[in-house]
Amino acid sequence: MTSDDTLDQRGKVVARYARRDWRGRIARCLPSKAELSGAKRRRESTGSDRKVIYADLATAETAARELEKLGAPPLRAYLCNRSKRGHAHLTSMPWGGR
Repeated sequence: MTSDDTLDQRGKVVARYARRDWRGRIARCLPSKAELSGAKRRRESTGSDRKVIYADLATAETAARELEKLGAPPLRAYLCNRSKRGHAHLTSMPWGGR
């Protein structure tokens, strides 16, 4: 299997488990308008900006295990502080990305 095949397979795993926006595209985590303007303190570091959103920890963990089987580094799922409904992200940082 070539590296292009592996990248394609990883992309399919992410696409399978990621939350979708109203257009059907993979949803990404963004700061609110209030956070961007400085009117409100940022709830999450800039490291979470544009990260793929998974519906919950279980879904993120499942995606992480599949990605690891395809050669990704060890991944951990964590709940995003920015989320009102409890969405999750993946990180390769051992402490959960905070």
